[in-house]
Amino acid sequence: MKKLFLILFLFVGAYSHQSFAGEPVDITMEIVKEGSESNGNPRGPVNTIIVTLEDNVLTLPIGLDGFLLQVIAENGFVAYSTVVSGNTQIVLPNTLSGNYELRFVTNTYYYYGYIEL
Repeated sequence: MKKLFLILFLFVGAYSHQSFAGEPVDITMEIVKEGSESNGNPRGPVNTIIVTLEDNVLTLPIGLDGFLLQVIAENGFVAYSTVVSGNTQIVLPNTLSGNYELRFVTNTYYYYGYIEL
């Protein structure tokens, strides 16, 4: 069990040191569909994602294809929305300014973090 933990730790450590431009965005995972959890935990391992922001450009990891990206204003209004489709960079509109929540949504869970533009 210790060997498995060590291998997992090294894999996550190597993955988390990928080179991205910009400031990292602190991202958290949330389960949204009942039945996708067991005793409060996801049924499978949860991948962490690394997202960075430089000016109005988000740099995403590979593997978010099909996720719905939402940029949500403080009042709950969805200010921008797009489906991630193979892009590792998404340019947010220059008209956005202020504090926003980022959401990367699937049917059963979503990742979220907060940004200031």
